[in-house]
Parts: sequence; structure tokens; C-alpha cells
Amino acid sequence: MRLLLFFCLLAGGLVGCQSETSSDLPDATLTANNAVSPSIDQTPSDGKNLSRIFQLADLKTVNVTTKNKELKLWLMDTEDKRREGMMFVDSKEVADDQGMIFAFKEPQLAEGGRGFWMKNTPTALDIVYVDAKKKVINIGAGKPYSEEQVLSRGDFMYVIEVKAGLAMKFGLTPGSTVKIPNEIAPQE
Repeated sequence: MRLLLFFCLLAGGLVGCQSETSSDLPDATLTANNAVSPSIDQTPSDGKNLSRIFQLADLKTVNVTTKNKELKLWLMDTEDKRREGMMFVDSKEVADDQGMIFAFKEPQLAEGGRGFWMKNTPTALDIVYVDAKKKVINIGAGKPYSEEQVLSRGDFMYVIEVKAGLAMKFGLTPGSTVKIPNEIAPQE
């Protein structure tokens, strides 16, 4: 690996230089800042997603009920967790009754265009905006890898993300109530 790195440096820099030797990070690409960026599709045998900081298996989960159906949601309760969100998560890593819930300390004002985007997210998602009274405001369609914001139509305290098409299955429709445990509170 070091010999390859040396040749890449000689060839004019690190950008786009790919490793063809085995390493701890399969199909890793060396970047200009010397960081190793694994390919999105690479998951080693231990089940870790090398592209993620917060592994799904390590995140706290909460059960949220909607119209007598239950979702098991990974809790995104810090700024760093909310920032990473569903990035690099393949649809095979998420069961139909799983997703994420983003909890905020203060209402996020819709005024000014607050919303979510799908950068580095390979899985199409339903993005469900929920207000402080735990009512669904609106549901947006998150398109894979899109950097276009999916906007809320009102001030929100929570956002639930599930695979595309599943919000309706779970009865998440505008105006419906979501039973979110009261103890869910952001850590920061």
C-alpha cells in the first residue's frame, strides 16, 4: 500500500488514485487530504458500514406508534448524528419497519426554507415532518443523492425518515398523530 501511495504521489497527486492491493478498507480511494474514503457499497464481514461515523447497530432506538403500527427508529439526537442521518445507508440495511427519527431542542422554523436533503444517501426516502404536538405536517419524497432540499410546510420538532412508500403504509399522513415517547430529547 505504501509503495502504491508513493507512485501515486509521483504521478501527480492523490486525487483519484485507486488502490489495487488489499487493505483494511476494500476498494478505498485516496483523496487529496490523505483521508481514505471507502466506496459506498463496501461493508466488511463484521457488518460495519465503513462510510459511516455512527454505525446503525450502535445507535439508540425508540419505538414510535402510528395508527396501531409500530416503527423502530434510530434516534438522531445530536447535531453530528442529525448531520450524518441516512447518509451511506443502503436499503438492504433497513427493514421496512425501521428508519430514523431526528429530534430537535427547539422548533425548526419552516420560514426561511428549512428542510432535509439526500446528499450521499443511496436509498429513496419518505421524509415526514412532525410538529411539537406530534402531528404530521407534510411528507416529502427524498430522491437518492439529491442535494435539493425537501422542505417542511410548517415548523417542526421531529423528522421521521423511512424507505420511500412506507409512510402511507404506516398511516403517516398530514394531520395524523404520531406517538413519540416523551423522553426523546436531543442531547445538544
